Amino acid sequence: MPITQLDILRRQAESAYRNQVQKETAQLRRSTSLVQQAARLTGRGAQALEQARRQKGGGSPGPTGQPAPAGGHWEPAERQVCADGYVRVSPRQPIYTPPGYRRRLVWKGVGLFLCAGAILLLLGFLLRSGILAF
Repeated sequence: MPITQLDILRRQAESAYRNQVQKETAQLRRSTSLVQQAARLTGRGAQALEQARRQKGGGSPGPTGQPAPAGGHWEPAERQVCADGYVRVSPRQPIYTPPGYRRRLVWKGVGLFLCAGAILLLLGFLLRSGILAF
């Protein structure tokens, strides 16, 4: 039996109804979630503390989380504009390389080269001896 336009419309209506029911169910779960309510309460508490601290005159915390200096705010880091247009605000972090890192890399490369050479020699020997005759 072929599918008619009425069948297609009925399926679309059923799907829309199911989607609406799923949205309402998910909304109900979110609104009655204990974890969500606790997160909301802690967020409100944190906002109230922050607002009380600002009214008291503590200023905004700096990048390290310590109170602002006597001026009331932290000076932003110097801005660096990169070649692609990205504006770097934070300072560049130094890259730590452990002692002997390059030497270990060189030895690892030499070991891989020797291992590949040994495998090629073994493969050549097996082909000449006739064990791997194709």
